[in-house]
Amino acid sequence: CCAIEMMATLSGRFDMSRFGAEVIRFSPRQADLMIVSGRISIKMMPVLLKIYEQMPEPKWVISMGACASSGGVFDTYTLVQGVDQFLPVHCYIPGCPPRPESLLDALMKIQAIVGEDAGADDNTEAEEEPGTAAAADEQEPAEGETIDSPLTSEP
Repeated sequence: CCAIEMMATLSGRFDMSRFGAEVIRFSPRQADLMIVSGRISIKMMPVLLKIYEQMPEPKWVISMGACASSGGVFDTYTLVQGVDQFLPVHCYIPGCPPRPESLLDALMKIQAIVGEDAGADDNTEAEEEPGTAAAADEQEPAEGETIDSPLTSEP
């Protein structure tokens, strides 16, 4: 089910390439996003873990569909009941099958997470360099202390 919806997401009608995901690489060394869809058997779990470990940092995971998120209607001893039992999942896509719009929404949420992480990295770099002009402007005066501005001070 999920494979058909993912193919539809890559088609011209939904066009995932608008969001920077034009080329899908099936090599873990060239990927930073793993989309897990469908049922996960206990035998497949170690293989999926190995692929996740081979991905370079930073890496993100999307759980696509009811089967990957919670095992779906297949509550048997051979299937894992949710990929989040052994992988950190950043975004869940509900539904059976999930709509292509849901996959695009999840991709945009991952892009927002990446943007927040990049923004946090920029903020930590500014904090690490206290001698910069930006850091000097952000310093607040101590209690009871005033800062004379060249615009407000009298000659």
